[in-house]
Amino acid sequence: KEIKIGSKSIIINKVNLHGNGNNKLVMEIEFSGSKTGKIFLVGTPAYNAAKHELYVPDFTFDIHTQDKLLTAAGWLLNDAIASYFRSKAHYNISSLLDSAKATIEQQLNSPIDNMIKMEGSIKDISIEHIYPLEEQLIIRVMINGNLSVLVEAK
Repeated sequence: KEIKIGSKSIIINKVNLHGNGNNKLVMEIEFSGSKTGKIFLVGTPAYNAAKHELYVPDFTFDIHTQDKLLTAAGWLLNDAIASYFRSKAHYNISSLLDSAKATIEQQLNSPIDNMIKMEGSIKDISIEHIYPLEEQLIIRVMINGNLSVLVEAK
């Protein structure tokens, strides 16, 4: 993808996402074009329950990127780059939630042993909090549903 900024442009070659250990996501962007290098955007992950979508509404240049760009290529600090990635940093997790619900319901509706059996269903799974760690994204969920435990006497 090419992003034009005035008479100059950059071509996005590679994008990596990871956490920074402070509940922020870091987007590492390798680019070429009028300049070549890496920039880093930092933001807080959020969840839109109506759309079942993870997104990062506040991606901005991290402080180290700002300092380097001010001295080397100030034109890159244009908000067009951050705005572009804010608009693209949306991930629909409907299929993940559906898959998790099916897996959990399968486990809820299985026997524990010969005398104990569970029966249950899930009404809703909601995202409570998102924790971006350096190597993984932990998502805390709330599950609402019904569970019955049946114990047979022998």
